[in-house]
Amino acid sequence: MKKIKKNRMIAYYRRRKAQQKALEDASKPKVSVLDGLFKVMEYIEKPDRFARALPMLVKWINSYMDFENRGHVFESLQRLVMTGYSCSHPACAKDLVQVFEEFGKINVDLMEENPLVYILYQNIVKQHAMAHTADDGFQLVRM
Repeated sequence: MKKIKKNRMIAYYRRRKAQQKALEDASKPKVSVLDGLFKVMEYIEKPDRFARALPMLVKWINSYMDFENRGHVFESLQRLVMTGYSCSHPACAKDLVQVFEEFGKINVDLMEENPLVYILYQNIVKQHAMAHTADDGFQLVRM
């Protein structure tokens, strides 16, 4: 008898938890794909949140980037480079390389049409990352 009552209570609390979660999800506003990118770019422009925003940008590029919003991604990469915070965060060098590599993987057609873009990527971003991961005390001031 007690076991049946215990199972009913467990089932009741599980249903109640599922109902509360459904209410919370319904109250959250839906965010468009581009609004998510703009939110990530707001984080990238703040020096204290820069390190945490790069993995979010990689996730956004992998999940949501397509041909229609590729122009917005170009703009966001331009803003990423222009902030200069990647020079002040040496631990972000691998994430920065990952952002550009994921962008290059998805936009293979662009890289094949414009090999100069790929060469510039290799020379600027990868050399920048190698300078920060080297053992010597050399530090770049700005890309």
